[in-house]
Amino acid sequence: MSGGSDVDYELRPAKGVDRNIFLDLLSRYQRWVPLDGAVYISMGGYPMSDHRMIYRRFGLEHLISIDGEKHVVDRQRFNKPTEKTKCLHLRSNILIENFDEILSENEIPDTATRVVWMDFTEPNKLSDQLSQFEQLLETLGEGDIIRITLNANESSLKMAKPDGSKPKPIEVAAMDREEQREARFKRLENDLGSYLPSSATAQDLSNDKLPILLGKLLEKAAGSAFPSGSSQHAFFPLSSLVYRDGQQMITVTGAIIDRHHFDQVEVIMALENWPFSVEKISDFKRLSVSTLTLKERLLMERLVLADGEVDIVERLGFSKFGSTDAKTYFEDFKEFSRFYPNHAVVEY
Repeated sequence: MSGGSDVDYELRPAKGVDRNIFLDLLSRYQRWVPLDGAVYISMGGYPMSDHRMIYRRFGLEHLISIDGEKHVVDRQRFNKPTEKTKCLHLRSNILIENFDEILSENEIPDTATRVVWMDFTEPNKLSDQLSQFEQLLETLGEGDIIRITLNANESSLKMAKPDGSKPKPIEVAAMDREEQREARFKRLENDLGSYLPSSATAQDLSNDKLPILLGKLLEKAAGSAFPSGSSQHAFFPLSSLVYRDGQQMITVTGAIIDRHHFDQVEVIMALENWPFSVEKISDFKRLSVSTLTLKERLLMERLVLADGEVDIVERLGFSKFGSTDAKTYFEDFKEFSRFYPNHAVVEY
């Protein structure tokens, strides 16, 4: 289930930027499919942050949140944005297996556009997550939107020995980096089966390359749901983002569209002018998002509007935000500063 039950997204700037980009994308998508009467379904975590923002931005009355932990669901019911919001004690696989029945039980009209966000954070259930993604694509209909978040952190992946057994801690400690990567790849080979491309190697598990591999896995799942030779519809990717939120994560958003309408969607949504659009799932855009103090953010917002070249290092007096080069970060900040969560810490 979602790892969002522990920390409010408003205190996680990378997650906040990712979510605000999603809201911006939905605003564009409305030019193609109106969201009036749509249902929004996600793993809301205890703060119900994305449900609150969806309600404020689009006024959707059909809101559903799921979680496998009852104590989280109880807290969601306190924090839900409207009385009509449904907070269900369900795991994602149960939701997907009984999707239409659950929506009917919760009085969601059959005609409602479905917007579904599966926010997975556990890296070692990847096979189940891909299977759920594929099954959900097969369940949804034309115009529906699906968004999936996956853990893309190499060190979180489990390992397997050549015989498939789990290595003991003392064996892991004796391995060098390449041996550990080979052991992680062996575990993926055992777990993923046909989802894993034949061209994949252990080198694809580096933090730079792992998002691309995960994107290819999602592409393969989408291709299985909508075979190109026999299916009129396909998963049309709208954005693919990589960001660090404690660990490296990827988020892919797309819609189920008639293949003959792809060009129309691009034009109507003006995706050519949107910096986060992609042609395929594995074409990820990287978000460099640091936790800024209010003083740092105010300076950078002023400098974004400045004429001419700006020496950001000179203005800040330091050259790095954690491991991120300040110059590189500032260039990225220019693109997505408007997506930063709007809140400030008040000191007493």
